[in-house]
Amino acid sequence: RNQRKATSWCITQGSTSCHSISRIRGAHIVKENMAGDETPMTELLADVGRENDDTAEVILSKTEMQKKQSLKGIKFSDFQETIEKINDAEYLGIRITINEELYGYDIPIPGGAKIKPEQTKVKAEKDTIKVQISKETKFNLKSNMMH
Repeated sequence: RNQRKATSWCITQGSTSCHSISRIRGAHIVKENMAGDETPMTELLADVGRENDDTAEVILSKTEMQKKQSLKGIKFSDFQETIEKINDAEYLGIRITINEELYGYDIPIPGGAKIKPEQTKVKAEKDTIKVQISKETKFNLKSNMMH
């Protein structure tokens, strides 16, 4: 009886309170959208490379743990066709699917800054994924990501 009560509480409160929560489970960061679909994404390391007023380069690479375990011997370049770009006002999400596992990184875009998602290039290399962000407005990604 108590269990049913807990479930109905979730439903009566509306799906927003149940599904818009980001939960962290170990190395997996789970972001749930309003539909309640869960896609666990494992974060890659991100470093800002060259940057000027027009472009910013972000290099995604494997963590030490991933090099030894889940992504050992995996070449990102073999999975280029699985790469997706998710353009949001607050971030540019990069996703790559490797052996049915989702890896990626959400690159934070500073408030008010604009990028050109269609001109942003993502190239998978052996051990890195190079993201060439095309800027519509001037902003400094490096200082934004260091916070």
